[in-house]
Amino acid sequence: MPFKAGLDQDKAKTLTKLIRDTYPKVKTQIQGDAVRVMSSSKDDLQAVMQLLKAREDLTSP
Repeated sequence: MPFKAGLDQDKAKTLTKLIRDTYPKVKTQIQGDAVRVMSSSKDDLQAVMQLLKAREDLTSP
């Protein structure tokens, strides 16, 4: 399978919804083919990273 950079809009929307539902204090923003995640707490950001690693089906092309 060829390498594909970035996310399509459907996956980006699914990711932002998952992150916002799980961690309401974390802010998400879709920027083109990437999702930006912002929080004042480093622990929240690390938890989001663990969530996305666990849900690799959403982040893989």
